[in-house]
Amino acid sequence: MNKSIVYFGASEFSARILEGLIASGVPVRLVITYPDKPKGRGRRLSPMPTKVVAKRLKVPVFEETNLHSEQLKNAIRQVEPYLGVVIGFRILPEDIFTIPDKGTINLHPSLLPDLRGPAPLRWAILYGYRRSGITIFFINRDVDTGEIIYQSEITIDPDETHSELEQRVAAVSIEPMKETIEKIFEGNCLSFPQPDIANIKPAPKIKKSDRIINWNEGAEDIHNRVRALSERPGAFSTFNRKRVVIIKSVVLDTRTEGRPGEVVSTEDIPIVQTGKGLIGILFARPESRQTVSGGELVNGLRIKVGDSFM
Repeated sequence: MNKSIVYFGASEFSARILEGLIASGVPVRLVITYPDKPKGRGRRLSPMPTKVVAKRLKVPVFEETNLHSEQLKNAIRQVEPYLGVVIGFRILPEDIFTIPDKGTINLHPSLLPDLRGPAPLRWAILYGYRRSGITIFFINRDVDTGEIIYQSEITIDPDETHSELEQRVAAVSIEPMKETIEKIFEGNCLSFPQPDIANIKPAPKIKKSDRIINWNEGAEDIHNRVRALSERPGAFSTFNRKRVVIIKSVVLDTRTEGRPGEVVSTEDIPIVQTGKGLIGILFARPESRQTVSGGELVNGLRIKVGDSFM
């Protein structure tokens, strides 16, 4: 029996797990990803992170945006996959995820059914969660609703950024995914329906409105927004009509020294009053500039006590 795998992925998160699986001996025979995309100021074509890993490890790559194309289906059928694996990719149509003999599994970085959607780690931080997890499940017709094979909890540090959390979750996901694949290959994989839990929260795609800092919110909520969106796409505010993306912040205390958005100190870094408590800006990216420290931000934008972020 040909027990090979077709792997669907694009993101850096997906690329890290792909590299770990291949290093562990998992037989990935084909990687499906998106075509190169323009990136940066020069708009040069840049490959997806999974493509970079696959090419370096000499795994064939098929690039496609149309997930209903016959070329894609034929490319998958040619490797006669025993199992499909999806991590950090678009929703697969049924005529794709059913091609592998044993179907297709997905690794979702949340404790499903909570945080269904494309941005679970970002929303876990935005909601102020102190824990989340990973879930490996069989894909079916309805998004993120398939039967669970494996689930484990992961703590979230109160100052951890999305990029830091994502790297850590990717690292701890490799071994469970490898073991799940082995169980499916051996024919002793058990799965169970997702529990019916009230008050689950969604994890939709991040919109521009999600990035805007509202200084009437409390310092903890603003800090969570900064952490969840750091470094890209970034939570932002405006200062003197210029956009400032806040990369890293720190919650100081619950004092009230001014109106929301008002700068109350510039001694080392900008310290800003929120609706509840003070927050310090450790690193930021002013409009059309590189990331700078809080002290450099004060000097570069000539921030003074009494000025306001809007």
